[in-house]
Amino acid sequence: MKKLILLFSVFTLVLSSCSNDDGDSEFTGDLVGTWLITDLTYEGTLETSVQGFPITTDFEGEAYDMTNTLTFNESPNTVDSEGSCNLEITFTFAGETETEYVEDFQFLESGTWEVKGNKLIITNNGEEHMADIFFLTDDKLVLEVDQVEENVVDGVNVITTVKSIATFER
Repeated sequence: MKKLILLFSVFTLVLSSCSNDDGDSEFTGDLVGTWLITDLTYEGTLETSVQGFPITTDFEGEAYDMTNTLTFNESPNTVDSEGSCNLEITFTFAGETETEYVEDFQFLESGTWEVKGNKLIITNNGEEHMADIFFLTDDKLVLEVDQVEENVVDGVNVITTVKSIATFER
């Protein structure tokens, strides 16, 4: 009988400690309204190869002079992105640390919007852009955008992987 009670206790503990892995999050706020960006982190990896030797460079960035706002409207669901931020991006290549500055960076574009689960989908000129909603209350919104781009620069294939996390407040 003690083994049965112990087994039942362990089974109950395991069931109660399992999390919901369906990716859907519960939010207590509403997107509709105007949001001002207050923080933006930007990190990623640049991968290429030169004469058959792979080269990988990590970078990270932080925003400053942030004026970017997102205004979500409903009926119809449109989002207007105005303003911008500047980014300071630091990377190390061949033992040398360098810093580059990107001006007038806009976190998301204007377009139409919808939410599916924890995904914010913005459509602009037929192209969908997705962001994960990490946090949403009446006065705080945290979004993550993951991008992978493949480009040819001076005849060399370059794969850039970027993760940006933006915090907005109203």
